[in-house]
Amino acid sequence: MSLIKTAFQCFCRERPVDRTQLVKLKSHSQSGPILPKAMGSHCLVKLNESIAITTGGYNGKDKNNDNDRINLDSTFFFDIDNMVWTSGPKLLDTRKRHACGVIRFQEATVIVVAGGLINTGGVKDGESTEVLVVETNHESHDLVWRKGPVMPHVLIEGAVMVSSSTGNWTTVIGGVNNNGIFSRKLMRFECVDPTMIYLSYDPEELCKWTVLQQKLEFPR
Repeated sequence: MSLIKTAFQCFCRERPVDRTQLVKLKSHSQSGPILPKAMGSHCLVKLNESIAITTGGYNGKDKNNDNDRINLDSTFFFDIDNMVWTSGPKLLDTRKRHACGVIRFQEATVIVVAGGLINTGGVKDGESTEVLVVETNHESHDLVWRKGPVMPHVLIEGAVMVSSSTGNWTTVIGGVNNNGIFSRKLMRFECVDPTMIYLSYDPEELCKWTVLQQKLEFPR
């Protein structure tokens, strides 16, 4: 039994849960391995056909304020073939309702998280970007999230990130800004290949956002 191979990302349910569901094409679904912690409003994306990663989310309410939720900086890798969760590197910022995607190069994969609601002091909701470089053999270096360039438009929730199958970019589509207004914008995020310069790789300098001229017909 495996996850659907064609599903590339998931914006998971609001209420924190620790349950997973496995789906096989042309067959029935069944319960999957329990998440390491209950979470909601996180984002999951596939690195390749064998590994996925879930990022951020929240796991309940702040005990000191019933209206606030505790955002997460945790990430977890999921081994699709062996059905095992393992801890990943912590995000720089705690965030939920963010977008996530990947840019694939021959020797490395760049994982991107962008926007969302953030609890980290001094960081504004909906504008920060983080990048994680995973080498194909993922054995040479420690994994660490790195700060990326600020988004050109604030998106606090609802945006979808679609990865290119042929280029060094991923595109954010739609979403909601901090005034509750739905967006028609398309924003492309592209990076230089991190191969051979992994240790000195600086996403703030080597990645960039571009607002595309094309727009959605309707805000969403």
